[in-house]
Amino acid sequence: MKKLFLILPLAALLFATQGWAPPPGKGGATGGPDISKCDLKPKDQTKLKLKDKSGKIHYICTGVAICGGKATPVSCKVSERESCPTAKVCIGSPVHNILKDSPIKYNIPKAYQSIKFCKDAKQSLEPFPDIKREEFIPITVVEAQPKILSAPSGINNYTPPKHELGKAQEVTSSVYKANTFFKPAGKLKMCEKFNFEPNEWHDCSASVIKIGKKMALVTAAHCVFNYRAEKKPYLFYYDLHFIPGLGLESSEKKFFVTSIIIPWGFRQLGPGYHNYDIAILELAQEPRENCCFGLINTAMTTPGIQIGYPVAPPFSDKEKKMYYLSIEKFLEESVIPSDMTQGSSGGPWVGNFQKKGNYGYISGINSRKSELDKKKVMRSPGRWDVIENLFLCSKGEMDCEIINLPTK
Repeated sequence: MKKLFLILPLAALLFATQGWAPPPGKGGATGGPDISKCDLKPKDQTKLKLKDKSGKIHYICTGVAICGGKATPVSCKVSERESCPTAKVCIGSPVHNILKDSPIKYNIPKAYQSIKFCKDAKQSLEPFPDIKREEFIPITVVEAQPKILSAPSGINNYTPPKHELGKAQEVTSSVYKANTFFKPAGKLKMCEKFNFEPNEWHDCSASVIKIGKKMALVTAAHCVFNYRAEKKPYLFYYDLHFIPGLGLESSEKKFFVTSIIIPWGFRQLGPGYHNYDIAILELAQEPRENCCFGLINTAMTTPGIQIGYPVAPPFSDKEKKMYYLSIEKFLEESVIPSDMTQGSSGGPWVGNFQKKGNYGYISGINSRKSELDKKKVMRSPGRWDVIENLFLCSKGEMDCEIINLPTK
């Protein structure tokens, strides 16, 4: 239990935000195991304090239960005085209902939409620091009613040649030129100017989608939200821009980001909880020659393709190389075998939509690398359904909190 408390709020929040619903007949959704018949494993329970968007305080017991011999994440709303574990029944509402899954849109000042602050910046040797999390935490995907948010455009289908499972393959110039499939993918670059690592560039990956008549990017929230500066005024990186097909296109045209849309849950919980690690970025100009992957609101079905720009070892940050690998199966929900490293964060998982033969739909992204049964794996956000709210916020069809970032 000491280990759990030492890593709060990261792993504990990951437990909490799985959003376990009360059992049937107790005010919860129908279906699923009855938590009253499970072993709540009192030594693996933790109580935490969570503030919702209105400022109201909630108390949550989190941890794992053993139901039918399988580890199951548990999140129960309790009173301030009540101790963990909960008695016989998981009472209350899921944590993701407390968070409401509402988006926040941060508008970036025009002064930051150019290579202005970081002209002399050097490439960071470590794109983003690894965040220590408990690897045994089970991930539960929250399923949404399947819905196409936008259709792919301008890309062909691509069936990769057979290769070693989980081993990234380079997208060569000949493959890129012969297939428009990879054109919406690219590298996302940002500079940390005023906080912990001044004048250093960091790398991520992103891809182009359509939102109504405009184009935008999908990436990971931890790529653009500077959680290490949470209590400082500089919550975001500077000179944030996207370069489609870096290393494969004849030019390196930069597309600067004007707005960042993230789930409120990520802002509240931070990067320790990767299930909300999703962002949509709006652009000053549109990369029309690199349009577009489609987007759906449910976790993908195989087969599919993972894409990214890994730069941490064994890959090199000195090379401008895009990589891919075939997604043939899941090891767990939203977990695939993959040796991609830092720099690939935010890169898309592109697959077929259901079993209709449609291709080119993003239904997952590279969120965090880890190990599972001594195998290298990549995890996609389990709460992929919140992408729909980000999409509707950008489209102007959903109310979301708007914050104009200061210029200083």
